[in-house]
Amino acid sequence: MGIARIRSPHSVARFQAELDAVAHRLATQFPDTNAGLSFHASVFRDIYAGHVKPYLILLLGAVGFVLLIACVNVVNLLLSRLGREREMAVRIAMGADGFAILGQLLTESVVLSLAAAALGLALAFSWMRLLLAIVGTELPAWLVISIDWRVLSFTAATALVAGIVAGLVPALQLSRGAVAETLKEAGRGNAGGRRLGSLRDWLIVAEVAGAVVLLVGAGVMIRAFDQE
Repeated sequence: MGIARIRSPHSVARFQAELDAVAHRLATQFPDTNAGLSFHASVFRDIYAGHVKPYLILLLGAVGFVLLIACVNVVNLLLSRLGREREMAVRIAMGADGFAILGQLLTESVVLSLAAAALGLALAFSWMRLLLAIVGTELPAWLVISIDWRVLSFTAATALVAGIVAGLVPALQLSRGAVAETLKEAGRGNAGGRRLGSLRDWLIVAEVAGAVVLLVGAGVMIRAFDQE
């Protein structure tokens, strides 16, 4: 076995073709010792971690599901802020710009999301140090446990998108709702409104369904790991 680094822009397929040519030349020149000789080029990462790729993809999907459930939960919490609907209806009735209200609510949601992402990164750094302390032994140079700029960029982008998604639904509901109907319902003590109540019910159903699917998927993944 040999380890080589392929110079860009060459590929593993081209390297394999060169190895096939070398094997053919050796088999032709020295048939007694090299007949049937062949070389196989594989990516170093695939040799040592290729078998875990399907599980990592499944884990990525599970993490995405958790994020989706969290977004649904945040949307539900934002919709449960019953006093905001009356407040926004009064502001719109007094001539406030609907886009300004929409921007305010989205800003609140994005700030909360980015703050949660910052807290998550702080916990990730803490758990990473704990993992390195548990491992104890010095790891090889090619096995690095760290959080690089790609992870930070992905976290920031995900937090931004999640904040927009989590804040868009309640923002649209509060800014585009009928002002007269909202004020009338608030005057009768029904501050949430039937539309928001129905939407919250559907979000709860979706959240529970997603949690059940995630739980079943986690059980399947644990069983697959146990059978390896």
